[in-house]
Amino acid sequence: MQTLALRKAVEIVGGEEQLGARLGLSAGTIRLFITGRISLPQRLFLQVVDIISGDSVRIEIPTASDGRRSRATD
Repeated sequence: MQTLALRKAVEIVGGEEQLGARLGLSAGTIRLFITGRISLPQRLFLQVVDIISGDSVRIEIPTASDGRRSRATD
């Protein structure tokens, strides 16, 4: 489960180096976590989940043709 979450987070942020930067780790350490050579601490796993959740919860707000937000209608 952690490996899948890490791989998804790497995909979302654009690479192992970028994920490492977000988590305060090196890309090499990220690779160790992904390969299962070392176990991902819960604190870091929760940060990875936040990254994944933030991507999947992104909501687009419709805009009018002139670039302004359109009003919701009843």
